[in-house]
Parts: sequence; C-alpha cells; structure tokens
Amino acid sequence: MSRLVIRIAWVISLLIPGAVRSEGLLDKPEGTTYDSVGDRWFVSNWANGAIIQIDSQGSETYFSTYATSAAGMHIVGGTLYVASPEGATAGLLGFDLGTGGLVVNLPFAGMNIPNDLESDTSGFLYVTDWQANRILKVRLSDYTYSVFVASIPLPNGIVFDRQLNRLLVCCSDGSQARIMAVSLADSSVTIAATPGLPNCDGLTVDGHYYFTSWATGSVYQYDPLFDLRKLISNGYSGPASIFFDSINNVLAIPVLNEDRVAFLSFPDSDGDGYIDINDNCPSEPNPEQTDTDSDRIGDLCDGCTDTDLDGFGNPGFPANTCEADNCPNVANSNQADSDGDSVGDACCCSGVRGNVNYAAIVDLADLSALVSYLTGGGYRLPCPNESNVNGIGIVDLADLSALVSYLTGGGYVLPNCPT
Repeated sequence: MSRLVIRIAWVISLLIPGAVRSEGLLDKPEGTTYDSVGDRWFVSNWANGAIIQIDSQGSETYFSTYATSAAGMHIVGGTLYVASPEGATAGLLGFDLGTGGLVVNLPFAGMNIPNDLESDTSGFLYVTDWQANRILKVRLSDYTYSVFVASIPLPNGIVFDRQLNRLLVCCSDGSQARIMAVSLADSSVTIAATPGLPNCDGLTVDGHYYFTSWATGSVYQYDPLFDLRKLISNGYSGPASIFFDSINNVLAIPVLNEDRVAFLSFPDSDGDGYIDINDNCPSEPNPEQTDTDSDRIGDLCDGCTDTDLDGFGNPGFPANTCEADNCPNVANSNQADSDGDSVGDACCCSGVRGNVNYAAIVDLADLSALVSYLTGGGYRLPCPNESNVNGIGIVDLADLSALVSYLTGGGYVLPNCPT
C-alpha cells in the first residue's frame, strides 16, 4: 500500500470525533509528540516507561522499553528526548529516532519528577521538574545543565513562544492553576493567564494555546493574547500532555486513566491556513484574517463591520447587511444629521477646527472654501464648528485670518473641537 493511500486512510479515521487508536500497549499514557519525518506518533507510558509508536495506519508497536517511567517527550533533530520521572532511569533520556537506541542518559541532582520538555532556537532544552518547583536548562551540545527557574509552582506542560522569546508553562497549583510566562532573556516569571480551573497539565500550541484540566476532564483553548478561553473537548479522565500536529491539524490527547489516546482532527474548510475553530471567517479564504472592528468575525464574513459599536456599519464593507453609518468613527446610534448632508452630527468637528471643506487635512482647499462662504460665493459649510477656526462666536473674517496664519506658518495653533 502506498504512503499516500495509508495517510488518506489515517486522516479519514481521524475525522471521526474522538477517534482512538489502541491495541492494548498503552499503560497510563502521559505524553505525546508527532514525528513528521517518520510520519508517526509517539506515546509515553507513565506506568511502565514504554514508548509506543503509532503509525499512519493506527498500528501500535514498541519503540523503546528502556525507561522505568516516561512522561513528556520532545523531538530535536534526530533524537527523541523523554522525561523519565521515576525509578532507576529517572532524569532525561534520549533515543535515536532511526534505531530506537539510547543515546542520552542524564540524571538530575535533586530531581523530583521531571515532567515535560521543550526546546528553544538556541540549542537548549528545558525540563519542568514538577514537585521540585523548578525548570532546568540543558545545553544540547554537551548536556550540561543548570537551574533556569528555581521557584515556580508545580510546573507541568511547557511550550516555546518564539515570537516573544519566552516559555509558557502550565502550573498545576490546585485551584490557583495558572499559565506562567518565563522570559528566556532573564528567566523572570509573570502570569500569562489565570484559567480559573484547577490541575492544569498539558500545554501545546498552533498559534493558539491548548491546555488540559484534570479537574474538569477537558481541553481548552486560549487565543494568542490569552484574553479569550473556550472549551474544545471534554469527557476525559486524566487528560495529560497534549500535542498539536500542525502539519495534519491533529490534536493528540493522552488519557492517562483510560489507557487511550484521543486524536481530534481540525479541518481548514476554506484552505487559507487557519483551522476552522481559529479562523475568523471559515467559509471564505482570508489569510490576512482582517477584522476591522475587532469583533472576532473576519471582514469577509462580518454582516456588520461596526468600529464604533453603535449598530451601524462602516461604509465600504461588501459583507455588511446593516445600514451604513453616517459617522463610522464616533458612536451615534440616533444617526442625527441636522443639515442633511449625509455626515452625522457626531462627526462634525471631531478633531481640530479648520477643516472647512471636511475633506481629509486642513489645507489651501479649506481656505478657498472659507473665502467662498464669507464673500457670498455660494459655498455651504458642511460643519460650521469646523469653519469656526478660532472657536469664538460665529464664522467671520477673524476665522479667515486665523486660517491664513496657520497655513502660512504665522504661528496660529488650531484649537480642538468641543467634546
């Protein structure tokens, strides 16, 4: 059977919600990671230390049975690194991806349940030491290590945020579970998010962040700014160290207390590179993800792009089904337009005075318009407050003098419009 046919069969099987590949080799599965070169998943068994590989047909075989206990895993180059939390092999283990042979065996002094792993782009591996409340930093060139963070509450899942050069860590400190940010520049620790859910465990990323909670048996997602959380999937007893395969858009969830791994497939219906649950317009290709009014609905799908949130839409957005706003940048739900010029009263003089013709900037065209108005040339002022350049009384020759001074560098400063 060709690799393509195998992959198609595998992906189709993953489209079944919560699809599970299991042949009885899983024993308290704790960690997962995807090997894109070998087109296979690795799953670690906490109970017996075995590393199970699941191929593209869903078949399970042993990759290694060396460890006595195994937790988080991470691939760098041709090596699968494994955190071994307990027993004679406790510490950091490394296995050759091609042969499965042991190539790294590094115990840690003062170790107390190393749990999850992550690497940066500078040749370092980071290991969360759960009950020791610390994060270790390992130089991969010579496997020397140091304590990178000495005090962090029960660190568990860990990912690298390349854009902000930091680590994000799930800290499972009971009801105070938090996602902490650790700067790689100075190892300072800040709070990225407080989910309000106890027992945070696994953490993975695909541009958005996914984490598990043992207390609720669920997987949740945060947006990139950590200001919106939503439930992705639930019904698990012991969801552990999850991993998102961004090549095939598959989230793997090892369910420790059920001896299984759930694979959730996320489609990209419009093919724009954003899976549907993250796409602000899943029905239309929109790789730029533009969202002018920041309502989390992309402009191509938004029935009312409304930046001032007054219920009327900004002009120029083809998807709008709401009535056009006569003042799109200032909220004016009554759409009052006392002079009937299609410019809402709320927009009249919303910056500085002097924009007589109400077109873009204050320039010579405004001077020409004001002269026409004052000399009876027939010009109609679209916004008298704008034309009242000096802000005193009525529009008269004093305003013309003030505008001339401003435009010729005479030192006049345009006053602000009334608020």
